[in-house]
Amino acid sequence: MEDQLKKLKDHLTETLEKRRIKKEELEKVGVKIDERTSTHNAAIECTEFSSPTSPTRKEKASALPGLEALWAYRNLTKTIEQFEEIESAVEGVNKEEEILSKWPFQDLDVFFEAFDRLGDIQQFLYSKKSNKLIEDIRTRVNTLLRKAADDIKSVPSILEVVANKDKSTSLWFLLTGIHRLVKSLESSQSGKEWLEKKWIIDQSTALTRYKQEFMSASLAKVLTTLSREGLESPRKDIIAERLVAFDTQFEELHRAQCQLKVSDSKLRDELQVYASNTLATAYTSFLIYFRAIEDNIRHTDPDEIAKKVADFYEGEAPAQKENIGEVQDTACPEKSCTNSEDAGPSNPSPN
Repeated sequence: MEDQLKKLKDHLTETLEKRRIKKEELEKVGVKIDERTSTHNAAIECTEFSSPTSPTRKEKASALPGLEALWAYRNLTKTIEQFEEIESAVEGVNKEEEILSKWPFQDLDVFFEAFDRLGDIQQFLYSKKSNKLIEDIRTRVNTLLRKAADDIKSVPSILEVVANKDKSTSLWFLLTGIHRLVKSLESSQSGKEWLEKKWIIDQSTALTRYKQEFMSASLAKVLTTLSREGLESPRKDIIAERLVAFDTQFEELHRAQCQLKVSDSKLRDELQVYASNTLATAYTSFLIYFRAIEDNIRHTDPDEIAKKVADFYEGEAPAQKENIGEVQDTACPEKSCTNSEDAGPSNPSPN
């Protein structure tokens, strides 16, 4: 295809040179072309004509050879420009094909960018008058776009295979991977044109499911410490132990979630809000139900939980602190709380 383009371009260039009209030749017949009309009709105004108004039939006839030659020259020039555009399009197709051929090892964002650029090239080709060469290029681009669409549709299954190799991070891997896919689909014009609408909706549904599964798995251990199961008639020391267990599990959760990196601010905020609301609500409900505040059982300030959750998914190890929050210890303001009946330790350490 590239050789065919080159031969055509060389032929046109050679023809153009043979029919080139020098400026002085045009000046002899005094021809000027007015290209202001949309139909490109030429209005002839001969500067050497004797009549200052309309030229005679003889004068018009003498101007026609130069005018026709100029038209031919300009048509050839336009044709050369069109073939240069097509040549540039073919170079673009070759470049995008090289990027797309690296699938599945190519970065997803880079892959979608090449996918969209190839779609733009296809739109350009369809804007041109059809001929055998244009049709061949269109067919090639269609094939590449169809294959790219099939590759994109394989993303979920590839993510599942990789995720199953490491169960500890599988949900996180699936969540972030599907999120990148959905986000790319939202901004990809080629994706909207070459992928079924139902399949795109299914990926958004899968993303919602993975968010829920990931958050449920992440918060499970912490929420277990706030379960009312087995606390039908609890003593104050049992409640205090549960609160200490919560502090310990929350510190472990905080350490783990802080080191996870979510670059997308919208997704990061969404996960933080979910975690904060879920933990704060469950913790406050536990304190109220078991009268921990009224009975002066030592506990963490619920507001501090929300502050700590704001560190989640920043991709940084948490700073070492003495407590997860302010500790309420009004039960024993003047003495050490050594009686487990009254409270648990003021500074629980993670296991």
